Amino acid sequence: MNAPHRNQTDRAAPLNRGQWITLIGLAIVALPTPWGWIGLGLACAGSLLHPKTLWISTGALLGRPVIRLWLAWWLTIAASMVWSPDLRLAHPEPLLMLLLIPAVASFRTHRNAVVLAIAMGISINVCVQLMHWTGWMKGDRYPSGWVSGGLFDYPPFAAIWTAVVLLLLLPMLSDGRSWPRALGFSVLAGLCMIGAHIASSKIALLTGGVCVLLVGPVLMLRRSTLPGRVAVGSVVAATIAIVIWHCLRSNTLIHHRFSALSRQIAAATTAHEEPVTDHAGKTPVDVTSPTGEGQPSMPTSAVATQTPAPAPPTTRRNPSRKQQTRMQSSLGLRVLWWNATSHIVIEAPVFGHGAGSTRDQLARAERTLPPDLAAGIDNFIIEDPHSSLLATAIEQGLLGVGLLLACICTAFWVSLRATFRDVRHIGLAGAWFALAAGALVHTLQFSPWMTALGATMIVLTAWTTQPVQTPPATEMDTHI
Repeated sequence: MNAPHRNQTDRAAPLNRGQWITLIGLAIVALPTPWGWIGLGLACAGSLLHPKTLWISTGALLGRPVIRLWLAWWLTIAASMVWSPDLRLAHPEPLLMLLLIPAVASFRTHRNAVVLAIAMGISINVCVQLMHWTGWMKGDRYPSGWVSGGLFDYPPFAAIWTAVVLLLLLPMLSDGRSWPRALGFSVLAGLCMIGAHIASSKIALLTGGVCVLLVGPVLMLRRSTLPGRVAVGSVVAATIAIVIWHCLRSNTLIHHRFSALSRQIAAATTAHEEPVTDHAGKTPVDVTSPTGEGQPSMPTSAVATQTPAPAPPTTRRNPSRKQQTRMQSSLGLRVLWWNATSHIVIEAPVFGHGAGSTRDQLARAERTLPPDLAAGIDNFIIEDPHSSLLATAIEQGLLGVGLLLACICTAFWVSLRATFRDVRHIGLAGAWFALAAGALVHTLQFSPWMTALGATMIVLTAWTTQPVQTPPATEMDTHI
């Protein structure tokens, strides 16, 4: 009768001072480098304030298979630097972001606090971006990037960050037990949607949008509170509007691009078939032709002394202007890189050609592949093949590819299996799907910013193997 409430024995301990410092560091890590390095230092410093907790939590974390696969893949990347042809192109900086794994290991019972920290960081990023665009903040782009003003260093990476964080926030939105709490989480989610919108990465935006449309209704149908259902429903409705707007805008852009491309091809064809004219601008007519048309006329003496032209040397023809135009697109170049990688991997199938070897291998492939698949195509020789799978296949071989696929599949399966136990983990499963889709079209392991996101997600995934203890509403509000 006087037995304590079952949550009193299972309640999570409050955050200590070191964990608060780590959370501040995580919020700064969500900003691109060089701010990310400052955040990494703070996160590591906070975890070192409690060495015993750090040792125990890290040891328990290393026992998870998904963590072992993740570290094995990165160990393969580090080992491939031994046979690297050029260490300057090896991208060793992202390896330092793996220090976030032990730094976040102590948040086993405070995973929501980690999600809130990175959500606040990316929201600050979006706010700075918007203030630069509206003129409230003056100054140059910092750091330099493709987006005018703000902190974005590469728009597709920013879109992946915002899409992943939005999916991680959705379960917290559905758990909102009060209107102020739901409103606060909705503001963070709205800023993430704005960030994905202004980054203008169609693949990441559509992938994240599809995941939100799949995850949102599931969370709304579960037994959640009214504020949570309203908040999740608002995010789903806003996502539908943004995706429709981008689809319509993309169709308009595609129409204009194809119209311009048709005009360019027609102009090139006309210029290629234009007959030779004299100085007066008139075309000499061959009077010997029965119709008075055909080849331009030439003097009789020139006809008599004309000799057949020598045969041109047998050289590789460069692709036509039409082929170049078709392959200069983002999709066209990716098709070329995927095709070239299938030939490059054959030469070193097991361990690859070493870290930083992508540019050299693409240069070699250009000399052996057909002209329309490599030679004469601008930007074909590049150190970043815009795919984590391709970069791993070229530099670490099939061993690295196997570890990468095993890690992603294991992480997705762990989060999906946890979803059947607790539906709140469905956001993590959707986040892994969005991150995997982004890894197919972008090289994430070359960026410290994206490595930080992956390291944080892998820790959150590893701790989902244990059931989530739900403290009372008042304690959740106090301890996050």
